[in-house]
Amino acid sequence: METSGSFEKLFTLEEARGLIPALRPRMQRMRRLWDQIQPHKEEAERAAKRVDLGGERLPGGGSYLPLVEELKFQLAFFQKAGVEVKSLPAGLVDFPSEREGRVVYLCWHVEEETVSHWHELDAGFVGRR
Repeated sequence: METSGSFEKLFTLEEARGLIPALRPRMQRMRRLWDQIQPHKEEAERAAKRVDLGGERLPGGGSYLPLVEELKFQLAFFQKAGVEVKSLPAGLVDFPSEREGRVVYLCWHVEEETVSHWHELDAGFVGRR
């Protein structure tokens, strides 16, 4: 299938649905990682600002960085597949697709069984049909 605009891949509904078994456990893991990272976020931002002053202790007793690295690793899987994570805390994923000659997003929420909604590129979750 030819791509349109800046999208490397356009998914059919069947292709998007076929990825759900691989995406679901990764999204669930990323959400748990996100929850573990959040308590350290402000401390990490302060440490990053002070790093030029000779270093700073990592937040969370050093456990913060491995969590961030694993989150980045999991996100890379989605990016490589051409899937867009729209909201990690909410578990929202979009698949660029073509509908009636224009690019739209097939939309999936991690708690949904399969991909069953779509929305315009600028509509977001509230514009799902």
